[in-house]
Amino acid sequence: MSSAALAPDRLARDVRETLALAWPVMLARAGMLIMAMVDAAMIGRVSGAGLAYYGVAMAPFLFFLLTGIGLLIGTVVLVSQAKGEDDLPRCGVIWRLSLIEATLYAALVTALLMPGPAVLALMGQEPGLAAEAGQVLRALALGLWPMLLFTATSLYLEGLGRPRPGMVVMLSANLVNAALNALFLFGWWGLPEWGAVGAALATSLTRYLMAAILIGYVLALGVPSLPGSGLFHDARRQGAKLVRLGLPVAGANALESSAFTTMSMFAGWLGTLPAAAYLICLNFSALVYMLAIGLGTATAVRVGQAVGRRDAAAVPLAGWTGVGLGIAVMAAIAPLLLAFRPAIAAFYTGDAAVIALAVPALGLVAVLLFADASQGILIGALRGAGDVRLPLGIQVIAYLGIAIPLGYGLGFTAGLGIQGLILGLFAGLGVAALLLAWRFVVLVRGPIAAV
Repeated sequence: MSSAALAPDRLARDVRETLALAWPVMLARAGMLIMAMVDAAMIGRVSGAGLAYYGVAMAPFLFFLLTGIGLLIGTVVLVSQAKGEDDLPRCGVIWRLSLIEATLYAALVTALLMPGPAVLALMGQEPGLAAEAGQVLRALALGLWPMLLFTATSLYLEGLGRPRPGMVVMLSANLVNAALNALFLFGWWGLPEWGAVGAALATSLTRYLMAAILIGYVLALGVPSLPGSGLFHDARRQGAKLVRLGLPVAGANALESSAFTTMSMFAGWLGTLPAAAYLICLNFSALVYMLAIGLGTATAVRVGQAVGRRDAAAVPLAGWTGVGLGIAVMAAIAPLLLAFRPAIAAFYTGDAAVIALAVPALGLVAVLLFADASQGILIGALRGAGDVRLPLGIQVIAYLGIAIPLGYGLGFTAGLGIQGLILGLFAGLGVAALLLAWRFVVLVRGPIAAV
């Protein structure tokens, strides 16, 4: 049978295998945002101001969380490539090193974020907002370490092609978080009504449980390792690879999240109501983006395993399959978002003024989803091949050179408010998607080798 006849069968198989890896990761990543979404919705039922406090505090926390996840992303790349080479002991070494890296980073950042009100005051928030949101930031910071331990372990399992345990733990944790929210936020069972601070504390406590369960699962499963002196030598070598892969990805994540964080700060400068409305747009778009992250992770694993097998033909097929699936998913979601904007805004808050600001802005989010998903999945394809440095340069151009200055200009100078902020993000993400697509085309035309 000719290769042309085989091509549709191979594409269909690639779609099936990508989706089999992607859907548990999609649900697991979506679960991360569902937790924040439930927090925001429950807080919004109590107070529109509390929603603004949570949104302002979440912006710097997400910046450092996503940067930390970037540092750890080498875990899925190196584990998937080692799995492609059928080297399971090396996979175990990589996981242990990833846990150490997560711990060191979390210790540094948690100490930095604990003076929450002072941190937000330095970021330009007015004193009253900084004081209230700063307490929320402290409660969120307490959960950074377990969240990174959980992420490192999830990435290890995903690199092995076992994404379902992370999904199960993450979705189950949402039920625990909602119950703790009711206790701490509403003051059930005689507890004080801690408001937004209580919701943030509930989320942090839930993250400790998540990390303990998933790490316990991996230990029960058994973690292969290298014997004797080979362990130290390979740990040193793999640790250097983790850092070499992780630093550019952390920089890229920092750039992307800094654009979103800066826009959140801009929204805070516009006032409490715009800050609350922008949080709704940011939270919903981030929730949908988790679907792209799932596809991006699956694409990275499929590309990484193809690289490990030295299967040059499978690399571009895995990458473009992921991108095509991402565009298809967003094409299904965007019309639903446009149709149900008022209901989505009302899910977060009953404040009519906040809903009035959020509804038109959500219409722009429907367009932003396509650019955001495309660039996220292309980044996954490039990372699977170990290509992380040039994508960092692309993101510098896209976010620092386009998204942030254009968002400020449209939001303040042109007077478009939070809609201007979203348009600025769309422009930056669109440029990033185009340049990353160009980079992937160039990459797959050259020789393919494991990092």
